[in-house]
Amino acid sequence: MRGAVEFGRKLFAGKVFPSAIICTDGRAAKGLLHAACEAGIKVPEQLSVFACSSRAESEQTFPPLSSIAWNAEEAIFRGIYMLKTLMGHRTLKEPNLTIDPLMTIRESTGRFNNR
Repeated sequence: MRGAVEFGRKLFAGKVFPSAIICTDGRAAKGLLHAACEAGIKVPEQLSVFACSSRAESEQTFPPLSSIAWNAEEAIFRGIYMLKTLMGHRTLKEPNLTIDPLMTIRESTGRFNNR
């Protein structure tokens, strides 16, 4: 998180900064939220922050982070079904599965405005 705070401080030190940032994990998003707060940047009015993180992690920030997370419940359910099928010496109808992620829009993202 420290690296994200330092990056955010540099990013927000100037007058020009992006209107939105997508972070690869929740810690980076938390660090950027911290740096934005220090710089007086309002989220989501001036900056939208989106994270690839779990629901629990995304709800522990202020404002709560909009996020995309893998669908663990669906993955476990379908994985157990596949395992039981194989253990019963049956052929899987679908040996490869695609499980859609879960996207949740929370208070860290807003409509674009030209500031």
